[in-house]
Amino acid sequence: HHANALQCVCSLSFSALRCLCLSQSAGVRVGLGTDVAGGYSPSLLSAIRTAVIVSKVHARTAGDEAQVTYSRALWTATMGGALALGLEDHLGSFAVGKQFDAVLVRCDAPSYDSVAEANTGRSALASDLERYIHLGDDRNVERVWVRGEVVATQATAGAS
Repeated sequence: HHANALQCVCSLSFSALRCLCLSQSAGVRVGLGTDVAGGYSPSLLSAIRTAVIVSKVHARTAGDEAQVTYSRALWTATMGGALALGLEDHLGSFAVGKQFDAVLVRCDAPSYDSVAEANTGRSALASDLERYIHLGDDRNVERVWVRGEVVATQATAGAS
């Protein structure tokens, strides 16, 4: 048997973040989610953003092991959530045969206009992920798929 947990970093901030980091280190299947009753947004992008930002503050007192990276936050929100819910065979990644739920993000959207690209030695994908987590919003959403069907396009997308 596995221990599973779903965390809303927005509603619990430091305590949820510490639980997320310690739980993942101990092998607990942890997913990142939202809690409208205790959080400020139903957006998973906001939850990912908050996890990264709060972890940077927390890491200054707890050490680097407590820091949630951009890729770790995204994984925890997708595959981590599927594992925590016992649905890893059906969703959480782009593996063939799994339910296709996805958001196509435009990396040239207007929300990035004020940020110059920094040469940090990272891949373009890692840089785009970081920029989308910190600066992304509905203007970046080109298309949304749920269960393999397009449910929103640039003209109709209202929430990411």
